[in-house]
Amino acid sequence: MQCSWYGRALEAHLREAAADLATGAVDPGSTSSLDWLLANLWDVAPEGVVSRTAAFRSALGEALDARRLDSRTAPALLDGSGVDERLLARGMARAAGDPVPRAFLSAVDGTPVEAPGSGRLELAQRLVRSDNPLVSRAWVNRVWSHLFARGLAPSVDDLGVMGTGPGAHAPLLDHMARRFMGAHGWSTKALIRELMLSSTYRQASRADAAADALDPENVLLHRMPVKRLTAEALRDAVLAVSGDLDPQRFGRPVPIHLTEFMQGRGRPGSG
Repeated sequence: MQCSWYGRALEAHLREAAADLATGAVDPGSTSSLDWLLANLWDVAPEGVVSRTAAFRSALGEALDARRLDSRTAPALLDGSGVDERLLARGMARAAGDPVPRAFLSAVDGTPVEAPGSGRLELAQRLVRSDNPLVSRAWVNRVWSHLFARGLAPSVDDLGVMGTGPGAHAPLLDHMARRFMGAHGWSTKALIRELMLSSTYRQASRADAAADALDPENVLLHRMPVKRLTAEALRDAVLAVSGDLDPQRFGRPVPIHLTEFMQGRGRPGSG
């Protein structure tokens, strides 16, 4: 009696699932229970179910066989869908206004984003466009500040209206930004090489009374500004003077000196 009831219920379920598959009313990816039933309970499967699901089972097998089990791009993020966020007055979530269409920086051109996805790729392409010197100017100014202890525009982190502009160095900054995008092909190494081989970088740091009288802050770079050495550069200089610096690349480093108080698991040898 009980087996007969289970048989009728199972038969009704199979008939309903087969009909849904035939009409496309159900997602084939959600038929795992039907797949198990067809593989294990053939004696109660209604007539026509096997033939109706044959194409689906064949396509599923082909899809599984085509899977790539190893991929360098598998851990990468996928591009999402684009959503226009609401304007939050004073940054308050409870004061949400009308949605603001996605667009490029209004300070540049304010072009709306038409990409169907997140638009991040389109944003990156606009940032490095040849007619947008914003990114190259900011990067050249930052590299310059690392080499000369001060950027052409002193406010390295703010090249906007609230920062300090390049002043008399504006033509030089524009020139270097264009070269960085064009001749150097966005190569930071090429930019550093050009700056360090320049006569401005190779100047002495000794003060000159006449020049200091005209340019006391050294804004016009009449001498090389004195700058602090990093710990790595200072250590390399000491090793070079002592003759212990190994100029070969990829060699073993010179062990650093460790005091008796510098203890811990994995403590290397002291130099």
